Amino acid sequence: MLQKGYMRYEDLPLKTKDGRNISVEFVSNVYDVDHRRVIQCNIRNITERKRAEEALKASEVSYRRLFESAKDGILIIDAMTD
Repeated sequence: MLQKGYMRYEDLPLKTKDGRNISVEFVSNVYDVDHRRVIQCNIRNITERKRAEEALKASEVSYRRLFESAKDGILIIDAMTD
């Protein structure tokens, strides 16, 4: 971190004090403040976002399989387009 000036983990698994497993985004930066090196760490819980992304991916796979295996023609009409 001292060489690059930052450290970043997009998806870091952590265990909370009460034993739950969560995913976090961890970003740490080194700054000079009044001629002193300061390290700032930001930790964001991304557990819900990851769950939503995984659910979306599963849904996309499910619909793709449905369309690929369909024996009948499928027509999708969007009322908002002309």
